[in-house]
Amino acid sequence: RILLIAMVAAVAMAGEDHFVEEATSVKFPLDIPGEKSSLVLLGATVRVKKILFVNVQVYAVGVYTEPGVVEELKGKEPNDMYKYLMEHPVQSSLRLTMVRSVTGDQMGGALKEAVQPRLKLFARDEASTAGDMSAFEKQFDMSSLAAGTVLTFSRLQNGNLVTEIDGKDKGEIQSEALSRSLFSVFLDNDSVVERSKLLQRLPVL
Repeated sequence: RILLIAMVAAVAMAGEDHFVEEATSVKFPLDIPGEKSSLVLLGATVRVKKILFVNVQVYAVGVYTEPGVVEELKGKEPNDMYKYLMEHPVQSSLRLTMVRSVTGDQMGGALKEAVQPRLKLFARDEASTAGDMSAFEKQFDMSSLAAGTVLTFSRLQNGNLVTEIDGKDKGEIQSEALSRSLFSVFLDNDSVVERSKLLQRLPVL
């Protein structure tokens, strides 16, 4: 299968303590701290956005999850793997490393554009949707996100979303719908990235 071939080829890009995203050369640690134990890197890819008819790399993104989830994923078809990561109450993290400098408003606005339509599918009502989006946008209150800035979005086991920017805690939002929507941006059928690469390390885990 094409997906399996891509996964196996990706093994060569792994270092001793990091994984290199091939399009951007961004290095991802193989594991990061979690609530109870370390989370392991499943794979990484690049977010490309068309600006004035030119494809521009914006950030590299990696997905991390609990070690116990890995065996669950290996026994599933690709579509079921993505669904499992989106829907099951397991701790997972998205780690974004900027490769292009943008303002906080630009980053918050871009993520809102992708998250909001999905949130409307999962949220209880319009009021909760508006409240969640407002809280999320406030986390990008900085003037700029320079190239190299690391953003980590962690979905806790209770569904809450915790955001860190360059290690600084930006707050916890109590919304399972919001965390699911954010992960769906990268894992659902309309993913904004090449989602198969977000699972490319499975053969070596």
